[in-house]
Formats: sequence, structure tokens, C-alpha cells
Amino acid sequence: SVPVSMSPAEEELYERVTEYVREVYNRSDQLNEPAVGFAMALMQKRLVSSVGAIRETLRRRLQGLLKPEQNELSSDARAYLDGEDLDESDLEQAEQELERLTVARGDEALQKEIETLRELLSIAGDLPVDTKARKVKRYIEQLFEEHPDEKLLVFTEYRDTLDYLLDYFAEEPWADEILTIHGDVSKDERERIEDEFNYGQSRLLLATDAASEGIDLQHKCHIMVNYELPWSPNRLEQRIGRIHRYGQDKEVKVWNFQFDGTRESEIFELLQDKVEEIDGRCPRDAR
Repeated sequence: SVPVSMSPAEEELYERVTEYVREVYNRSDQLNEPAVGFAMALMQKRLVSSVGAIRETLRRRLQGLLKPEQNELSSDARAYLDGEDLDESDLEQAEQELERLTVARGDEALQKEIETLRELLSIAGDLPVDTKARKVKRYIEQLFEEHPDEKLLVFTEYRDTLDYLLDYFAEEPWADEILTIHGDVSKDERERIEDEFNYGQSRLLLATDAASEGIDLQHKCHIMVNYELPWSPNRLEQRIGRIHRYGQDKEVKVWNFQFDGTRESEIFELLQDKVEEIDGRCPRDAR
């Protein structure tokens, strides 16, 4: 794992958003509004992904509170709450609908929550780039400088974080070598990207979990970064399986970037044994 220490400004954002999440979650529990509590759990996950992800989440929630008439849940969002698996594009839309739900009762309570969200957005807006993004960029720069022929697969759980990283990397000399896979990429385009990453000149693939199944990337890549950890061991196994599979002739390296002192670090401790278990499954001649 690669520990990342938050800056004082990042710690303030983390603490303030966590306080807000806890307050709304507890209120939703008291009022028997589990969908709102679930939305707060999603917000906490996005908080440790990237400042880009939490900024967009706060912005969408604020818009939802300002226009509550648009906050009806679709059938997909209700199915998601009932535990149904959705494909990535539908899942993303369902989560964005849930982000808008509130338990505020009356104009005064609603206005108070709107003011809180505006304050949190202001704090997030003062952090254009977070420490984790800087650390990952330094890692990529060092990797490509020391090993120009290496390729790197970077996974993130959220499209907001993927877009944030694309924007942050836009001025780098290797920016034109970046490929992306997410839920809106068509099957034919995924096949083209898979072929380019395996056999072309592009060295960096940024992907959401849309790339965690059905794509083989072990031909030229043996290094992977988890920008944040999924909270599901199965999803983690699927990610690693893109490069840790038969035909891989190098040692697979997986780097997990995580903020210290957060729920993410707690989850990592639980998942670490799973990573080692997965690593031990692949026969030696496949490494």
C-alpha cells in the first residue's frame, strides 16, 4: 500500500463532510428514511476517492435540494436500493438520483442544509488538486522515466474521479498516451482500446470497474494502481484479474493509494488478506 497523508485543508474538508454525513445519516435513521442513509454512505466513499468526486457529489446534492421537484427516484434507483445489480451507466445514474434525497423537514431545516452544502462546496473548491492525485502523478512520472516501456493500469470506482484525473494529467508529456474505459464506452470501442493497450504505443489506461470484467490486459502490463479500493473483495479480485492471469510472464505489482486515518484505511486492512490470497492463486508459470 502507498499511504497518503492529508494536508490540513484536506483534513478540514474530510472532517466537515464526515460531520455532515453523520448528522444526516443519524437523522435519516431516526425518521426511518434508509434511502437517505444509503446516500450518505455513498458520499463518505466518494470523500476518500478524490476532491473531484466529492466536489461533484456536493454540487449535485445542492442542485437537488434547490430543485426538489426533480428528486423522484427512477425504477433503476429503486431496484438498486433493493439490492439489484445494475450495469455501470445505470448504477452511476441511480447513485446520482440518491445523492439528491434529504430528510430536511420544513423551509428552515432545508435552508440550513443548503447553507451547509454551500460551505462544504466552498472548502472543496479551494482544493483544486488533492495530495493523492499529486502522489499518483509523481509515481507515473517516475515509472515512465525509469522504465519507458512499462504500461500502467489505473482503476477508480468513480467516473467523477476518472474525469478529474484526466483533467489533471492533461498537460503531461504522456497525456496523449492515455486511454480510458468507463460505462459509456461501447463494446467495439473497448475492444479497440484493449488492443491498443496490449499492442500499441499507449502506456496508461484509466478505467472504472467497467473494465474489471471481460478484458485481458496481461500481454504488456503487469502493474496496476487502485486509486481507491472497492469495498467488495470480489470486485477487487476482478480488477487484479485483468493482468494477473494466464499468459502473464512477469511479477504482478498492485499499488493501493489510500489516505491515512480514514475509513478507507480501515477497509484496506480487511482487504489486504484478500489481495494476498488472490496473489497466491496464480501458478508460478503465470506470473
